[in-house]
Amino acid sequence: MNGLVRHQIRLNNLKVLYWEKNPKGKKTILFVHGLGGDYRGYVNLTDRLPDFHLILLDLPGLSESDPLRGVHSIEQLAKFLDSFATQLKLNDIIVVGHSFGCSVVFMFAKLTNKTISAICLLQPVIENPRTISLQLSKWYFNVAIIL
Repeated sequence: MNGLVRHQIRLNNLKVLYWEKNPKGKKTILFVHGLGGDYRGYVNLTDRLPDFHLILLDLPGLSESDPLRGVHSIEQLAKFLDSFATQLKLNDIIVVGHSFGCSVVFMFAKLTNKTISAICLLQPVIENPRTISLQLSKWYFNVAIIL
């Protein structure tokens, strides 16, 4: 599919999947999907970035990767993202988040000691209790935890 190569690794005793393209690209872009999404939301974009090393992560418990053990929270997902970046030896990266993934990216940037050269946020969920998108995101996340 579009030159993407599927990888499966073990991380913190979890099965984790990610897709990779252009491993010799001059700069790495790490894509983090939102709730209800997966790597496929970024596939068409990968053809437009031929000079970059692209990594499309499947977040735990939201598609094919195993769920986290214990509490699923933005902070726990950000810590997972940091462990993922460490295992793949990623540093000086561009991180792209979509929707709920934006919150994970923000927390990752706060917690990590890795160099993040840029952050791109696509349709971030805004922390305003009156917005329907925030309420739906919280509801969907809570359902995902139960399942």
